[in-house]
Amino acid sequence: MDTTYFGRKYGVMVLFDARTKQTLSVDEVKYETNAFYFEAVNKLKAKGIKIQSVTCDLRKGLVDLFPNTPVQLCHFHR
Repeated sequence: MDTTYFGRKYGVMVLFDARTKQTLSVDEVKYETNAFYFEAVNKLKAKGIKIQSVTCDLRKGLVDLFPNTPVQLCHFHR
């Protein structure tokens, strides 16, 4: 999961399944916040999608939102 910005106040937050190569969630956001990621993951869980791990840019506090889920640093954010 990550957000890409197009300008200063328009971003697209994407959650992607690396195994199936499917986009699971796309949301337009003004700012990248942990709350938006948490909400997006919970929406997927509510649909019955099992979250086995999270790959992200390790935003401060983001890992704490998923205490029972393995979290990995994105290859491009090293």
